[in-house]
Amino acid sequence: MNKDYKILVDSVIESLKSDLPVWRKVNIDISSSVNYKGTDYKGVNSLSLYLAMRLNNYTNNVWMTYKQALTLNAKVKKGSKGHRIFYFDFINVEDKNKKDEIKEIFFMKTFVVFNISQIENINEDEYVFNNIYFSINFSDLSKDSYLEKFVGSVNAKVLNKNIKSPCFSSNSDCIVMPTINTFKSKESYYSTLLHELVHWTGHESRLNRKSLIDYHKHDKTRAFEELVAELGSVFLSSKLGIETEIDKNHLAYIDSWHKLLNKDNRALMRACSLAQKACDYLIDSSFLSSLQIDKAA
Repeated sequence: MNKDYKILVDSVIESLKSDLPVWRKVNIDISSSVNYKGTDYKGVNSLSLYLAMRLNNYTNNVWMTYKQALTLNAKVKKGSKGHRIFYFDFINVEDKNKKDEIKEIFFMKTFVVFNISQIENINEDEYVFNNIYFSINFSDLSKDSYLEKFVGSVNAKVLNKNIKSPCFSSNSDCIVMPTINTFKSKESYYSTLLHELVHWTGHESRLNRKSLIDYHKHDKTRAFEELVAELGSVFLSSKLGIETEIDKNHLAYIDSWHKLLNKDNRALMRACSLAQKACDYLIDSSFLSSLQIDKAA
C-alpha cells in the first residue's frame, strides 16, 4: 500500500479511537474542499482534506499545488507542510499470459496540495467558493422545508413512526425514521436521515451496491456498508449545510469500522468512492441538480 494512503488510513483509525471522530464533526462553517478553480474534491480526497482542515484549523476550503501557486504569481510560505491527495485510475495492458487479451491494472498517484492560507502574495478574497446549497435554521425541532424538499425530490419513501432506531428495508424499499421530536436536535435527525438515504441508494433498482445486497450475510459486509452510509452522510451534510453530531446509533459501529480498516487497507478508499457515488446519485436525482451553487469571487 502506498505509504501516503497508509498515513490517511492510520489517521482515520486514530480518529475512530477518540471519543468523537474528527471526520464526523461536520461544521457548516467549513465548506467542501475545492481546488483554486472551485472544483470539488471528491471521495477519499474530500475526507483527507476535510481532516486536514479540522486538524489544522483552516477556515478556507481552497487548495492548490506548489506549481499552481507559481502560475498565480504566488508561492508557498516557507516551512509549510503540504497535504497528500490521491488519484486512482486503471490502465489497459496486454496480458502476457493470455494472448490477445487485455487486463486492467490499478494504479495510484499522489499530489501535494497546500491550503490557500499557506500561500503568500495571494488575495484570499479572490478565491472564496461557497459550495453549500442552502442555509438552514436549526433553532427548533420542526422539519426543514428545504431538506424535506430534497428528500421528496429523490422519490425516497420515508415514514415517521414511533420507533427507537431508524432503518432502511430493502424488501419494502422504505426508510423508517423515529419522529423528529425524539432526536436531541434537528441536525441529528437529518444527518441520520441522510445516513439512511445513502443505504437507500444501494438498492438493486438504483446503484445495486453489493454491500447493501449482502448486508445480512456477514459482519464485515455489514460494517462496510455502514461505513459507506456514514461517510455518505458526512459528505452530504457538508453540501447541505448540516452541522452533524455523532449519536448512539452511529457509536455502535465505530469498533467494527476500526477492525475493518485494520484488516483491509483499501476498505477506506472503496467506502469513500461508493459514498461519493451515492451522494452524486442523490444530488443528481433531486431538485438540486438544476441549481447552480453560488461561487462568490
